[in-house]
Amino acid sequence: MNIRRIKNWHMNEEQWPDIIEGALKNSLSDVEAALKADSDSINQQEDETGSTALHIAVASMNMPMVLLLSSQVGADINIKDDFGRDVIDLALEVGHPEIVKHLLKLRGSQIEGEPTGGKILPFKPD
Repeated sequence: MNIRRIKNWHMNEEQWPDIIEGALKNSLSDVEAALKADSDSINQQEDETGSTALHIAVASMNMPMVLLLSSQVGADINIKDDFGRDVIDLALEVGHPEIVKHLLKLRGSQIEGEPTGGKILPFKPD
């Protein structure tokens, strides 16, 4: 991901979601304030690249921000940006092994897909 592409975007910064702006500034306090004001913004994507704040934190190799964002209730590490990359793809691309390890651990603990609400039936092998 080219963070410079987002930062050089000719959009008025006031139009960026607060969480995206905080991530671009590498400001934990701004991101925390954005989450406190609107916890649903955790998965908000900016329009230019489809990046979430977590994508930006990973691309910036900002481990404290990655930890903060990925620990939020509802944080979805499977969201893809406009280039088809989720945050693990991006962490591999930028070459940050600790972030990759952390995100893979999270992916292993998440159940992908939406629950169907159906009953789970026991399976007895023949």
